[in-house]
Amino acid sequence: MAITLDQQLEVTGTGADTYAFTAFAVAAGALLVTGVSFWSATATLAVSDNVNGAWTVPTGVVSTGGADEQRTAIAYFANAAAGTTTVTLNPGGSPDIG
Repeated sequence: MAITLDQQLEVTGTGADTYAFTAFAVAAGALLVTGVSFWSATATLAVSDNVNGAWTVPTGVVSTGGADEQRTAIAYFANAAAGTTTVTLNPGGSPDIG
């Protein structure tokens, strides 16, 4: 099975509770992956979508240190159901995301 990049999106914002983006039609069995960077000393990350539900954040949130830290995480959902998928990122604590 070949691995292909179907879509690359960028979402940015300041101080919202959640951020969302809509992926075009996802094929059944796809592996959905997102990387997220945000600025907050205390935020955690939850990712979900309207078709498959909650995603896995396998490594947790990685911090770069400092008072207002940049944090980075990767989340995924394996064996996705087919459909037009809206992905929601919820970095608790209303941080800036980008």
